[in-house]
This record gives sequence, C-alpha cells and structure tokens, in this order.
Amino acid sequence: MRRPDPADRRSRLITATPAGRMAWEDRRDALREVENQLLAPLSATESAGLRAALRALACRVQQSDPMTDLCAAVREGDSAR
Repeated sequence: MRRPDPADRRSRLITATPAGRMAWEDRRDALREVENQLLAPLSATESAGLRAALRALACRVQQSDPMTDLCAAVREGDSAR
C-alpha cells in the first residue's frame, strides 16, 4: 500500500498489506528452516562464528554498494531471532 510521507510530501511510503506481510513471514520461516538444516552439522559455537563472519562480509560488501544498507538488513534479521 502506498501513502503520503508526512515528512516529505513529494514521496510515498510503501507498506505491506496483510497478505504481503503473511507471505514475507512464510518466506522468512522457510529460509530459517533451510538455514537450520544447512547449519545442523555445526556446533553452536561454529554456527555463531559462521554467522559473525558472514555478517562482517555483508558489512564489507556494503562499502561497494552504498545504496543498499546490508548492515541494517543483517541487524534486523538478528533482532527477529
């Protein structure tokens, strides 16, 4: 859904519909299941180390594409856990 941005009348804010939110949650849950299956052979320490390394890599990639805030995406993903 699109609605005017109260802070900037020239732009529009886009929000997910209830169906869109549900679809996103379904995809997120499916991704977590695949991630759990892939990381199952690793210990909790190894899994945490891999996640930290991937997070650092994503933040490094951010420097080459400043239009996409990968670090924020990673932080949001971490906070959803």
